[in-house]
Amino acid sequence: MTSRLRFGIRQLAVIGIVGVLASCATTRPVVTSVWTEPGKPAIYRHLVVIGVATTEKVERAYADQFIQSLQPQGVTADTSPALESALQRGRRTAIDKALAKTGADGVIITHLVAESGKTASTGQPHTAASQVLASDYAQIDHDVMQPDYYVHCQQLRLETSLYDARRKRLVWSGRSSPLAPDSEQTIGEIIAAVIAQLKQNGYLPSR
Repeated sequence: MTSRLRFGIRQLAVIGIVGVLASCATTRPVVTSVWTEPGKPAIYRHLVVIGVATTEKVERAYADQFIQSLQPQGVTADTSPALESALQRGRRTAIDKALAKTGADGVIITHLVAESGKTASTGQPHTAASQVLASDYAQIDHDVMQPDYYVHCQQLRLETSLYDARRKRLVWSGRSSPLAPDSEQTIGEIIAAVIAQLKQNGYLPSR
């Protein structure tokens, strides 16, 4: 594992987040709130991973760790600059073309959610309301890139959402327990918990 994949929560805060965060995390990263699409889950074996953060370095750290952690699960994963660019522009034809070129059957979008208080509800696992890939990406990117998004928050959660590539619809979304900026947890440990939950819910191969 390269050093850039070993960012703890404090390093992520220093690199990509402004503000003073309260220490309120449990000692182990746990996915505490999950939404799943009704019906039998499909198994996804080829994923595109998109991290959303205030710096490209942190975005790449998210994606790299997911890619590395998914491989032992029998899942091929990669980034797609073309898809990310198409999502940023919001052009449906370009999104369809970029998705087809990847050959992926699913898309993961992951980012840190800022919550304004320690008592914030854990029952809402998904930030964006539309459950459609392009619209959700636009909302998440808009929120995270606001200059004051992380300034006054008191706790953070890693939110990860899985979209079916063919339908471009949300099929799974989950949030971690609150993360402390001074925690010794690495982003890899948190992502490992997310992947374990996806597997438990039937969206990854059982091997």
